[in-house]
Amino acid sequence: MTTFVAIGHHGPLTEAEALDIAERQVAWFEARLADKSIHQIYALVGGGRLVIGEAGSAADFEALLASGPDAPTREWSRIAELRDGLEVARDYVQATREAARTETGNE
Repeated sequence: MTTFVAIGHHGPLTEAEALDIAERQVAWFEARLADKSIHQIYALVGGGRLVIGEAGSAADFEALLASGPDAPTREWSRIAELRDGLEVARDYVQATREAARTETGNE
């Protein structure tokens, strides 16, 4: 499984619509947290939501998000695969140093 992040915003809602969706979304998120398909949910200051979860592919993660009660009113502007930042930096340093040694003949 791969870790993904999604950032989304919903369109205008009446207060009654917002309350109805929020109540159903809370139950949906609690179930996704329990089954570990979603790890974290953040509200963005100024509006929006950031969700981190696991799926086999970006399309699978998008399908998971589309199964939520807020799907008809929410647009996901960004879905991206996440990787461990420290691991990526270490791999970069190692690959760059190896390439430099090869270029200078100091293998």
